[in-house]
Amino acid sequence: MLAVILNKKIVFSFLFLSQALLAIEAPMLLAKLRYEQSLKEYNNKISICSKGEETPLTIDSLRPLKLTKKEWGTVLFYTRNKAYEECIFNEKNAFIIAVGTYLAVAKHYKFDVSDTSHYKSSNLFSYEYKTLEDEVDYLQINSMKRQYIEKLEVLKRPFSTIKTFDLIEKSDLLIK
Repeated sequence: MLAVILNKKIVFSFLFLSQALLAIEAPMLLAKLRYEQSLKEYNNKISICSKGEETPLTIDSLRPLKLTKKEWGTVLFYTRNKAYEECIFNEKNAFIIAVGTYLAVAKHYKFDVSDTSHYKSSNLFSYEYKTLEDEVDYLQINSMKRQYIEKLEVLKRPFSTIKTFDLIEKSDLLIK
C-alpha cells in the first residue's frame, strides 16, 4: 500500500514537473520558431532587393539633372540606401521584433541563446550612423534639385550605385 502511494506521488510529481517544464519551454520554442521564420523571410527579402543593385540606372532616366561629382555621389548613395531600406522594411521590422522577443523570453527563462549574439541591438543598428551622415549630406543639396530628385521613380528602387556613377562620369550630367 505504501508503495502504491509513493508511486502515485512520484507520478504526480513527474506530471507536475513536466507541465512546469512545458510551461517554460513552450514560450521559448514559440519565440525561437518565430525568430527562425522571420530570419528566413528577412534573408529572402534581402536577396530579392539585392538583385536590383546589380543594375545601373540609365543616363536618360536622370536627365536633365546636372550635379557635381560630390553631389552625384551623395544623391546616389542616399537614394540607393533609402530605396533598399524601403524594399526590406517590413521583413526587417518583423525580424527585429522576433529577435528581440526571442532574446527577452530567453533572458526571462534563463536560456542560453549565444547563437543570436550578433543580433543584439548594438550590432543591428551599428551602421545607422552612416545612414544619418548620408542624409545630412543629401539635405545640403539645393532644395529645388532635391525636389526634382525625389520625383524620379528610378531612384525609388535599388540600383547599382557604382555602375551608375561610372556612367554619369562619362556623360554630360556631371558639372565639372
